[in-house]
Amino acid sequence: MKLHTFPVSILLAALIGAAHTYLLILAWVYIGLFTPLPGWLISHGLRGASFYGVLYPADLLTNTLLCVPAAYLLCRLRPARLWTYLAVALLPGFLWQYRLVLAQPALVLEWQALLPGALMALLPLPLTSLIMRRVVAGPANRPIQPELAG
Repeated sequence: MKLHTFPVSILLAALIGAAHTYLLILAWVYIGLFTPLPGWLISHGLRGASFYGVLYPADLLTNTLLCVPAAYLLCRLRPARLWTYLAVALLPGFLWQYRLVLAQPALVLEWQALLPGALMALLPLPLTSLIMRRVVAGPANRPIQPELAG
């Protein structure tokens, strides 16, 4: 699926990003309903900052794993321009999730409350894509040379 036409690749990256955001939202609905982790943390006495300090990395790891299909597709477009494709893929989801903040600039003054969610929206796909880029690229193509018995 290596496309060499930049506009088509940009359009595909935007479609991958939109589909990824939609499927991620659906997945998190089920994860939020059925995960036992918050209950376990609360039963062990974690509250406030310590609760979120444990839950946030777990959610980041889950989000990173859920980004694997989109990261793989983005890496297959044209890896030399991966950052461009990541920006285009993240744009639809980020604009959708923060459309109310963008419509009312006064909400930006409360950026501390928005920062964890914004990081969760922006970090997992690039992180997964960088890992996936190494996996998709694989080892260098070198001819296999037989070992000489000495």
